[in-house]
Formats: sequence, C-alpha cells, structure tokens
Amino acid sequence: PVVGRWDRPVMGKYKIYSKSEHSGNPNSKVTFDHMTRFAYGMDGKTPIGFHSIPEYYNGEMMHSTDQLGLPIATGGCVRMDAKEAKKLYKWAEIGDTVYVLPSP
Repeated sequence: PVVGRWDRPVMGKYKIYSKSEHSGNPNSKVTFDHMTRFAYGMDGKTPIGFHSIPEYYNGEMMHSTDQLGLPIATGGCVRMDAKEAKKLYKWAEIGDTVYVLPSP
C-alpha cells in the first residue's frame, strides 16, 4: 500500500526523469529518501514522484506506516514504506514509463 491523492498526479502516461537518494521539501520542512520523479504538480514545476514517508526536521514521521493505503496526502507524491521505496528506486531507471490509472 501507498499514500497519495486521488486527484494527483493526473491520470496518464509519464516518464521517470530524475532520481535522488535523499531529497526534501523546505516548504513543508520535511526530508525523504529514494525520490523517483515522474511528474510535476499543478504549478508545472513542483516534482511528483515515489518516495519514503517524509520526516519533519525534528525526525518525526509525517504519518505512520499503518496509514499506508489511505488517501491522506496533501501534495501529489506517492509515499511508500522506506524498504519498498528503496526497492523501487534501485529497480527503476530514468526514462522508464509510469502509468497513473484512475482512482476507484
């Protein structure tokens, strides 16, 4: 299971365009690992991708692994368990296709 939004990213076909072992969002004051970027947010410039559950600068997780599978995200990224995010990061390559399907 993952955490995301039902409306972002928009349904469609994307390509992985970059990867970072460690990344973050200074606006939300969080860091996360194994970011695999494949889309952009509604502003056309904010990256969307797969990554581990974010941690605030104080080390507290944004949400628990028990909440994976719930549509509780505020951005557009797909949050995953750290172990699964690392597997995807290692497996995926720049240029690979990502299909975003409609939400049920």
